[in-house]
Amino acid sequence: MMNRISKTALAAITAIILIGFLVNNRKDYSSDVISQINEKAKASIMYKLGPDATDTEIAREYLTNKDFYDAQ
Repeated sequence: MMNRISKTALAAITAIILIGFLVNNRKDYSSDVISQINEKAKASIMYKLGPDATDTEIAREYLTNKDFYDAQ
């Protein structure tokens, strides 16, 4: 049987792995969205958000206003 320390350590390791997996998937998703945005829309988004915008922020802005950016 596992003692309390072993159970806690196992739970912590599992949580760390799960968090890493979720963060990695989010980055991949944002990159996939950004790769599908046309150059004019990317430029417009970057102008609005600024040069320090993250991929997640760019993807969120695009998806929130997709109809607007796709019409450009």
